[in-house]
Amino acid sequence: VEAMVSAGAILHQGVISPQGSVIIERDQRRAFELYQQAGELGSTEGWRNVVACYAMGEGVKKDIDMAKHIAKTMLKDTDR
Repeated sequence: VEAMVSAGAILHQGVISPQGSVIIERDQRRAFELYQQAGELGSTEGWRNVVACYAMGEGVKKDIDMAKHIAKTMLKDTDR
């Protein structure tokens, strides 16, 4: 599960070599999907990243209400 979060983080930003070549293309939509899957499998960090994606509109349409809803329901028993 944590590997999904890590892979999502890599896809969220992409990877560029020191010479400026793209090693891994940035794919925020796929990163969002991995974060969501990780959250559904029990990862608090996955849900935190889903909330951030909705709040900033990265990989998914910006939706502050959805971000608040997920934070309230999925992160209710955490320190957020």
